[in-house]
Amino acid sequence: MICLPLTVLVVPVAGCQPTMPPPGNRLPTVTFAHKAPIRITAEAVQKTVALPGELPPGDVSGQFSPNLRDAFNIWVDSRFVADGTPGVFEVQLVEAQLTRQVIADNKDGGLSGLFKDEQHWKYTGKMQVRIVRRLPGQVAPHSFVEAAAEGFFTTSQNITLNMLALEKFRLVESLITQIDEQAEESLHQYMGDIVN
Repeated sequence: MICLPLTVLVVPVAGCQPTMPPPGNRLPTVTFAHKAPIRITAEAVQKTVALPGELPPGDVSGQFSPNLRDAFNIWVDSRFVADGTPGVFEVQLVEAQLTRQVIADNKDGGLSGLFKDEQHWKYTGKMQVRIVRRLPGQVAPHSFVEAAAEGFFTTSQNITLNMLALEKFRLVESLITQIDEQAEESLHQYMGDIVN
């Protein structure tokens, strides 16, 4: 039997990215541990996802971790606590879009374009929630408030996977933080009688 040594040659090429996703434990997580829960005069806090069935063109929600649904669930679970009083407090996710579109093309072509830092992709996020209060025995909402947020970031075509994952996280965190601030303000302003 003849044994030959195996040699692997790795040549770094500008613009190439690893095919493995970044390790999940390197990114921070969406958290509201630094904020006190909002005590609600209601029997329970219900979460509902009421998104349109059709995804928008360029949807990349599946490429975000956490995505907007994940952030929504963390937010509702962390921020709202029912005190057991009869009545329903429902938090609805009515819009959660994460899309990507091309904003520039490599006009130079060839390898020279790989060394430029042109912005190539635009990632846009949109989120909207509706908070509904129902009195005991009633199906129709007694009152509701809404909160909406929108944001975006742009990247070059040769961004690393780790940097892209961090930018995606920052977008999701920014949107849910805006939602939290608007919702808390609206609850105190328009539903102050059920907020403890």
